[in-house]
Amino acid sequence: SYTTKVIDLEQPKVEEGTKQPEQKKKRSKYPLYIAIILAVTAVTMYLSLKDDFNQIVTNFATMNVPYFIYGGLCFIGCFLINSFILFLFARRYRKKYYFHQAMANDCIGNFYNCITPSASGGQLMQAYTYKKQGISISNGTSCLVMNFIVYQLVMIVLASVSVFAKADVVFVGNTYSIDIFGLLVPFWVV
Repeated sequence: SYTTKVIDLEQPKVEEGTKQPEQKKKRSKYPLYIAIILAVTAVTMYLSLKDDFNQIVTNFATMNVPYFIYGGLCFIGCFLINSFILFLFARRYRKKYYFHQAMANDCIGNFYNCITPSASGGQLMQAYTYKKQGISISNGTSCLVMNFIVYQLVMIVLASVSVFAKADVVFVGNTYSIDIFGLLVPFWVV
C-alpha cells in the first residue's frame, strides 16, 4: 500500500506586534543620493561660474530665447528617439520591457561615455544595465549593435542629403585628381 505524506506549506503564524527580519521596513537611500547629487552639482556650478559669473549672467540675459528653447527641444527629442530605439530593440527579447528602462539605459550609456577615455565605457555599462533589467548579456549586446547600425545608416543618409543639397557650397574650391590604377578620382579642397 502507498502512504501519503502531507506537507504543511503555510507560513508559521506570527504573533501580532512582532516583526520578522524580512518584514522590517528598509530605509530609503534616495534622500542620501539626492543630497550627494545636489552637493556635487553645487560645487561644480561654483567652480564653473566663479571666474566669469557676470559675463555668464550677461550672456543668459541677452540670449535669443526661441533658439534656446529650440535647442532644448532638440536635445530632449534626440534623447527620446534614442531611448525609443533602445526600447524597440529590447522588446524583441523581453516583452515586459518598459520605456522608462530604456531611458535609464540611454542615460547610463551617455554618462559612462562622458567619463571614460575615448567614450569607451558607455556600451559596456549599457549591456550590464540590460542584464540587470532582465535581458541576457548576449541579447543586450545585440540590441546595442543594432542601435549602432541604425545610427551609422542615419548618419550616412543625413550626410549624403546635406552634401547633395548644398553641393554648390561643398564643391566650390580647388579641384584635384588622384590617379588610382588609371582612374582619375576628383576631390575638392574646401
